[in-house]
Amino acid sequence: MEQLMALAQTNNCCIVNVLHQNKSEADHNMRGSIGTELTNKAFEVFTCEYIEEGDVFKVSHTLSRKHRLKKKLYYQLSDEGLPEETVDYQEKPRDAKGRWVSSATAKTVANSEVKWEAFNQRYIHDHAWNIPLLFEDALENKSSRPYRQLMAATMRLGGIKDKNYFYTLLSEAEKAGVIQLVKHPENGETWVKLLSNQLPI
Repeated sequence: MEQLMALAQTNNCCIVNVLHQNKSEADHNMRGSIGTELTNKAFEVFTCEYIEEGDVFKVSHTLSRKHRLKKKLYYQLSDEGLPEETVDYQEKPRDAKGRWVSSATAKTVANSEVKWEAFNQRYIHDHAWNIPLLFEDALENKSSRPYRQLMAATMRLGGIKDKNYFYTLLSEAEKAGVIQLVKHPENGETWVKLLSNQLPI
C-alpha cells in the first residue's frame, strides 16, 4: 500500500484498484486482507452492482475522505460496450439484510386501494393500461430501441416490478400492432420497433 501511495504522489496520478466483494449477505466488504488494507488507505471507495431485473449497473459512493456523493449512479452498456447513464431508475427495494423484498405487480396494485404515483396515472385509467402511450414514451422519441433498453424504460415508467408482467404487456402491445420485434441488420440483436413510426433502424 505504501508503494502504491508513493507512486501516486511521485507521478501525480490516481491509482484505481478493482476488487471483488465478499459474497455474504451480511458482509459486502472488499475481499481478503488486501481489501481491508485498500479500504484503510483509499481516498474514495465505490461499489458496483449488477441489477439483473433491470439489466442495469448501480454505482454507490461508500467511502470518502472529503465529500461523499449520496446519489447513486445507474447505467447500462451500449451496443458498443460503453456505459450510458440510466436516469431515475426505480430499484426494487431490499430488506435490512440486503435481500430483495417482494413487491406487488402492476396488475395487483392497479386493483388495490394503493394511491398511484403521477407517472403511473399517465398510463393507467380505470385499471386499464394505455399501452400505446406507455411504449411510445419508453422509446423516447425513437422509431426503435434495443429490447433490453426498452424493457428497463417501460418497467421504470410504469412502476412495473415483475418481469413476467412486462412480458404480458409486451405481448399485448404486439397483438395490438403497437410495436414489432425485429432483428438489427448489423449485429442481429433484438430491437423493438414502433409501428406508428416507419423510420428505419
